[in-house]
Amino acid sequence: MRYSKLILGVFLLSILPDKTYSRGYIVALGGGTEGIGSSSYYPGTWSDSAFKWALSKVGYNKDFVAVYYDNYDASWWVSYLRGLGHTGTVKSIRVTTQNANNPSKWVDVYNPNTGIIWFPGGDQSSYIPILKNTALGDSIRARYLRGEVCVGGTSAGAMILGEYVSTGSSYSDEAIRNPYNSFLSYDVNVLPLIDNFLFDTHVAEKGRIGRMFAHLGRIKNDYGEDITIAGIDDCTALCIDSDLSATVIGSGSVTFLRATPSTERIVQSGRPLVLTNLKTVRAGDRFKVDLQTLSVLSIPATAWEITQAPPSVTPPPGPIILVGGKPNERVDQQSALQEFLSLAGSSPIVTIFTANTTMDTVINYRNNLLSLGASQVYLVEISSTGVNNQTYAEYVSNSSGFVFLKNNLQVTGDLLLASNPVGNAYRQKVSQGVPQIFIGLDCWLVNEKVIYNTESNTYNAYYGDLRTSNGLNLIPGFFVSPAVFVWESASPGYQYLESKIDGLFWLLTYYPGSVGLLLDGASNVMSYDETWVKITPDGILKSRRGTNGSPVIILDLNQNQYATRSTWTMRSTSSGPRQNGSIAPFVIHVVDSNFVYDLVQRLDVREKGSDKNMIGLNYLSNGCVKIYLQESGGELRVFDPRGIFYGSARFEGREYTMKLPDKRGIYFVEVRQKDHRKVFRVVRF
Repeated sequence: MRYSKLILGVFLLSILPDKTYSRGYIVALGGGTEGIGSSSYYPGTWSDSAFKWALSKVGYNKDFVAVYYDNYDASWWVSYLRGLGHTGTVKSIRVTTQNANNPSKWVDVYNPNTGIIWFPGGDQSSYIPILKNTALGDSIRARYLRGEVCVGGTSAGAMILGEYVSTGSSYSDEAIRNPYNSFLSYDVNVLPLIDNFLFDTHVAEKGRIGRMFAHLGRIKNDYGEDITIAGIDDCTALCIDSDLSATVIGSGSVTFLRATPSTERIVQSGRPLVLTNLKTVRAGDRFKVDLQTLSVLSIPATAWEITQAPPSVTPPPGPIILVGGKPNERVDQQSALQEFLSLAGSSPIVTIFTANTTMDTVINYRNNLLSLGASQVYLVEISSTGVNNQTYAEYVSNSSGFVFLKNNLQVTGDLLLASNPVGNAYRQKVSQGVPQIFIGLDCWLVNEKVIYNTESNTYNAYYGDLRTSNGLNLIPGFFVSPAVFVWESASPGYQYLESKIDGLFWLLTYYPGSVGLLLDGASNVMSYDETWVKITPDGILKSRRGTNGSPVIILDLNQNQYATRSTWTMRSTSSGPRQNGSIAPFVIHVVDSNFVYDLVQRLDVREKGSDKNMIGLNYLSNGCVKIYLQESGGELRVFDPRGIFYGSARFEGREYTMKLPDKRGIYFVEVRQKDHRKVFRVVRF
């Protein structure tokens, strides 16, 4: 009894923070195996530098304690940490719900010589009963708040470190279609080391960026708080200092999401998610970020600062339809095809461009177009011989609409841009405004550069196996990646998502300031309802979806200031470095068919049917903008992304010119009139 009271007394003293405490340190790993790959930036494995960072903060002689809800073999940590210079002991503690409130069962947790407390991967839900409202959880948090320890974890062990914890297992295609699906759930204050934060892991590998949007919407809806999401890739660590500055270490990226003053939300059960104007920072190896403001504090030597103004997006001469789903899936793409035929005129004559005119998928599309009202459907083979076929060239010249389906992405752009009969006829018709529709992976052809090889093998972006070729460059300054969350029949089903999502981010680092589009599509696993967009000659992007279709994700890099690409080679047989990109900062819109986006103005998304001229804004020279009003008089207020108020002005007329603050960055201009209020996102370059 005396011994138990002594233990309890020591424990109580250990959790009572003094008034002058400072925070400890956090190392959150996104998952993956330690001890692989190398970097040109520094020698050693990806995880070495992360754990050296932790040991340098707490001391190389401090003990390492792994806390787990089940039996855990920590023996491998001994040799690993020894190789980094660690001289302390390595211990493993199994904590159950029965002993989580009994300090005598986990003395090493509050031992003064313990410097790192580590949570291995597993099931984050299994950590909750041993950490939430228990003496164990209180002890760890108190030691962290006093600056005594580094607390860390990998995968599920990292997900429990924020104020909010995702306890479900939803995939991105489910989460963005219905943020209240049964696979999404949350807990709060499990081990709340950082307020208003939620960590997600394995983001690139499992395509979880879509799930991160759902987290952001659900926490605001369910708990009333605007939070920051930190999505950590596998083989990547987020090392958080006591001042809440954070350094990324590893082969991948950490993606931060946060709402802004102009964010609009639709987060409802049974309908797709809408979140506009999200501030986003995607930071790679050795980027240092202030977690309170999401401002970039420093960049590595491998990164660069973007000094040129963002490019203009040039709309196409004629309407373009992009269909997110794959043509060989059993999906409903009828509405997109009907819209395309209506744009092609009465009794339209259509050409299908394809790599193989005899494929069943192509024949089925031909027959379907005929049944929907096409008067003639030609099949034109895009190959070195096909583009020189004079009959094919005549088909193209006589057509009033083009379909791109099942093409060879490696050669199609070059063949149609070259001087040959089919290519010449195609470019002439495009200049005349002929409508075009691109199905599935063929949407890549709209870009100036195509990424191909996304689905030839598992994790091609991870191993540097993606390839680029020339696209048709139909909308300069705009890039799309299709079928981004489409679930595959192979196992694991998410195997190609990294290539299609990270591949686009990687591509965008070559085109700073551009606009990107992550376009999901229907699949027979998730939903038969297709998602597609139409881009008109005036630069307006409108999305369409069926009842259970997906929203579209617009990446607006207008404010992009820093970028880099990974230098990590993941294995000796990799074709090149891991293909992902860091972009900081930029804006994301997750929108459905109720919204439209102006690719030319790039100021905001807006709801369809709203009066665009009720309150408008245009950029002028010398850092000025002009506000246009439907009614006279009002108030103007300026904020930065943190909500810091810069100043206000009253005006009487229907036009007002203002100069933005001299500091480069993003600002929010709120215009208030009698019954009207609008928040503009504007950028000061």
